[in-house]
Amino acid sequence: MTKRVISSSNAIARAALVLPFAALVLSGAALFVVSLTTFGVAGSVGYDDWVPPFGGLIMALPLIAAGLVAGSRVWRRIEQAYRVYLGRLLPAWILLLAIAGLGVAYIVTIDNPETYQGPYDSLTARYEANLTVETFVFASILLSVFIVGAVYLAMRFLYLPAVERPGLEVPEGFDPTGALINERLARR
Repeated sequence: MTKRVISSSNAIARAALVLPFAALVLSGAALFVVSLTTFGVAGSVGYDDWVPPFGGLIMALPLIAAGLVAGSRVWRRIEQAYRVYLGRLLPAWILLLAIAGLGVAYIVTIDNPETYQGPYDSLTARYEANLTVETFVFASILLSVFIVGAVYLAMRFLYLPAVERPGLEVPEGFDPTGALINERLARR
């Protein structure tokens, strides 16, 4: 089934194709800004002032970097005429927008002190930390690695194959040039 070739001058189609990567960059940038305002928000559970901003920055920077790098690869792919296979593109869109949603979810929760609260200790009349500082930092780093890996996999194996440059068309019926090449190769 032959898909229609889209011209690289079609600005609406190009913008739509880089939209998920722009969403990654925007959610990462918003998380970066919000992270800078969270110093001391988890002090009630014993975290140092730097812990919430560090966790937010550890997640924001990979979101920004992955969105910029992957988006630029797609942008380079669509600088010339290209074909789009929507059936392949839809799962990539869903995955990339879900990852951008992770950034938005982190924005909503990072500035809330209850996010860091674990069980209530009736002896000290305080909430305990939900995670130790080491576990929190490790989980933030692990989530960042997951984000970068998921964006790479979505871009490499779902997105780029769905947006391809048109090559030589496969001839329908008998291919005389191909028959000559096959005949010559068979003689060797």
